Amino acid sequence: MELLRVLHINDISSSGQFADSESFVAAGAVTIIGKMYGDADGSGYVNIDDAVFLLHFMFSGGPAPSPMFLGDNDCSGDVDIDDVVYLIEYIFAGGPVPRHACR
Repeated sequence: MELLRVLHINDISSSGQFADSESFVAAGAVTIIGKMYGDADGSGYVNIDDAVFLLHFMFSGGPAPSPMFLGDNDCSGDVDIDDVVYLIEYIFAGGPVPRHACR
């Protein structure tokens, strides 16, 4: 499942002053792409690979999710086995989206 957060802003403008008092004006279109909750391995998708990534992190000394909150699927404040179960329920059983409880 592709779950990147993408925000398109077609017309944006901003103006202000830099610290040295020089003025600036900026205008145009912006696209912001961010990581999606549950995408622990940073692949751009939430799938079984993320559950395996978390298991590897927890039990085999694998790399941590970066940032760590991408692995905290149940909003407990920790990355633990409950997050793996939460993710598997989401992927295979139609459970709530990762970090749904945080909203």
